[in-house]
Amino acid sequence: VTNDVEDGLLGIALDANFEETNWIYVYYSPPTPVENRLSRFTMDGDNVLWDSEVILLSIPVQRIECCHSGSLEFLLLLKIYCLTNP
Repeated sequence: VTNDVEDGLLGIALDANFEETNWIYVYYSPPTPVENRLSRFTMDGDNVLWDSEVILLSIPVQRIECCHSGSLEFLLLLKIYCLTNP
């Protein structure tokens, strides 16, 4: 995760069925490529299995400017919603 300007860890949420799936969703800014990413990871107890990453959404961004933000929520029909402001 990069921490340039206002990038970094932008949102995190447990799966609606976390007790069965052990999945967490993370909206973050990787160092490269220049994008924000929504990914799913599997937890093993208190540990994130980093190799389990499934990239669900990649959003190209311009890191020269600021005001990048995001939020993750499980809403209607237990679907995840990713709110962005790139």
